[in-house]
Amino acid sequence: ATEIYPNPTTEKVNVVSYAVTINSIEIYNINGQVVYSKDVNANAIKINTTSFSDGVYIMNIKSDKATITRKLIVE
Repeated sequence: ATEIYPNPTTEKVNVVSYAVTINSIEIYNINGQVVYSKDVNANAIKINTTSFSDGVYIMNIKSDKATITRKLIVE
């Protein structure tokens, strides 16, 4: 299970994976441009979203087993 909170967010978002180690995270804007990319290698990460414009983003959370795609709303 992977949790993303708070969502919608204003200044930061926590990504927590209870089952597997997160290898990397990429966040794309609605135009498909990468606005955030980071190698994580941990079960949890806090991402600062203050530089993001308001809107909907797509988050790809990659582990050894799978890639999870989630919607992130920044307001």
